Parts: sequence; C-alpha cells; structure tokens
Amino acid sequence: MRLAVRVTLPARLVEWFAMAHEVAVGAHALFAQGVRGWDEGLDPESHKVIRDEHGAPVVSKMAYWPFETYDRTLENPLYARCFGDSEAQSRRSRVKLVDATEAWRAAEAAHRRMLDMEAHHELFLPRDAQSKEGLTAAELGGLFLLTNLSDNWAKRTELFDLDFWTLRIVHFGLERNLGLRMNQFCLDALARASPNSPAEPFLRHSFPDPMRSRCWLENALHCIVALKVYLFLKLRWAAYDDAKGEQVLNEQVLLDRHDIEQSKAHWLPSARPKSTETSPIVKPLQAVEVPPLPLPPPAAAPVAAPPALHAAPLAIKQPTLSAPSSPSCPLARHPPPRRPYQPSPCPPCPG
Repeated sequence: MRLAVRVTLPARLVEWFAMAHEVAVGAHALFAQGVRGWDEGLDPESHKVIRDEHGAPVVSKMAYWPFETYDRTLENPLYARCFGDSEAQSRRSRVKLVDATEAWRAAEAAHRRMLDMEAHHELFLPRDAQSKEGLTAAELGGLFLLTNLSDNWAKRTELFDLDFWTLRIVHFGLERNLGLRMNQFCLDALARASPNSPAEPFLRHSFPDPMRSRCWLENALHCIVALKVYLFLKLRWAAYDDAKGEQVLNEQVLLDRHDIEQSKAHWLPSARPKSTETSPIVKPLQAVEVPPLPLPPPAAAPVAAPPALHAAPLAIKQPTLSAPSSPSCPLARHPPPRRPYQPSPCPPCPG
C-alpha cells in the first residue's frame, strides 16, 4: 500500500535540503579525519593504555592531536575583524584539515548558499490551510523535533555517521530560522506567522549586521564538528590518567559551545528569549493578574412534592404498606406508594 503525498515542498526548500546534505557530507568527512587515531595505544577491549615491561606507554599521549588554533575573524577577508580585536573572541580551535579538504570546502560553499537562500526567501513560512505547497506550523515543529539529537550520544565513532550529521545540519538550520527551543517548545509564534497575516512578520527578521551574523555562522560550523572530535580527545586523556589533563585541555583547546547559540541569536535576534520569563511554565503568576475562577451556575433542584406530614407514624400504623423482605415478592422490587396526607377539616368557628 502506497501513501499519497499530500504536501509539495517548494523548489527552493528542496534545494535547501539538498545543500544541507552536502554540508553533512563535509562535516562527516572532517569528523572521520579528526577522530582517526584517537585510540592508538589503547587496548581495544578495555580502552586502557598499553604499556611496555617498564610501565611506560607504548604510544605517547600526544601522538594524537587533531586541533589547530586559528583567528576566526581573519578566516574570510569578507568578515575581517568582525569580532573586534579581542583575542578571547577571535582565537578558537578547529579540526586540522588533512585529507578532508575537498569535502569540507564544498560543505562551506553549500552552507553559504543555504544562508543566501534563508536571507532572501521565506523558506520556512508556514503554509495556510488552503495552500498545498509548503509545510504547516505543526509540520515544521514536528521536523524540528524529529531532527533533534541527544547530547548524551554514545561515544562511539561509528555512530557519528552521515545520517547523524545530516540531522545535525538540518536541525541547526531550523533552529536559526524558526526560533524554536527544545526546553521551551511552543508553536504559538510560528502559527501566527502565515501569508494571510501580514501584520505578524515571520520569525526570521532581517539581521542588523550581516557581516557579523555570517561570521558567527560560518565559524559555528567548525565548532559543531570540533566539539564532537573533542569528546574522543578527552577520552584518550582520561585513559592516560593525567591529573592535570583536564586543565591542560581547557587551556589548549579553545572551544565554546555558546558560539553556536550566539550564531543563532545573531541570525534571529528577536526570536531568542532573553530570560525565563517568556516560558509559560516558569513565569510566576501574580495574584492581581489571575481572574477569579468562574464557578458554574448551581444546578436547579428537582421539583418534588412537599413531604407528607406524619408520614413516619402513618407508615408505622399501616404495616401492610411496608414492602416484604422476600425478593420474590413484586412489592420488594416495587414498593407501594405512600398514602397522601389528607388534612382534617377545621372545626366551625364560633358564632
């Protein structure tokens, strides 16, 4: 049984996904090159350091070092000094290019084309109910959730395959254009952005500083790959049981995952919440703002006949009216009605 396709993706969006796949190919190639040799000198079963008869490691810990330090403000002449002169902002670590140069350069070019399309076209504008082309707000939100990857990904190089990097690149593109967040997932702003509501602009506004925004995003691509390679460098150093290993790594490997968040914020400045007050879950409710809970109107009481006066004494005086206890008797299932009260006539008034 084949399911009919209900939605047709716009040609530009199809091209955007194709370019995202090309970026993923380059990211996968750079990652595979970066983790090559990370476990050299480690036992493949126990992941402990292989030592000689004197207790010295057979392979030096420093035999594997995949990173180089670069000035990200001078990487592209178009974005020269886009971060100013601060070394804390400009100096970063990235994976050294050895044999993945061709695939990575193609990925960088495809990533720039993705940014060009995002800047000039409303690729992720939710379609309305009447349109048959594009994705609805719910479908965009579903795509955002389905492409999200856990931070607790198992540290095995074979799991960071091409499929992983395709999901990672697509999700990164959705994040910077939709303004959605996993920890505060809400489609309200996305649902309000539609072709029939011109008063509500779409989330991806024009950025105030194109040079700075693109500089952030192009370097974020290096950061995304380097952070995954860094996981295996830390595993290697942990195996060598160096007491100062973590401190040395923090000094020599200049990576900051906040660079990725900053790149999305510069591309989509108005859609990133500035504080937790935007979350309906953690926003404190003030008593003056909470209206009183409307209570339902009281249900009308059923109209019943007024209770018979002296009903209990009459029931006692008339034992034949009480239902027998035998279940076979029909009166046990249907007790006879009580005799209505007949008031006695008033005595004649004197004179």
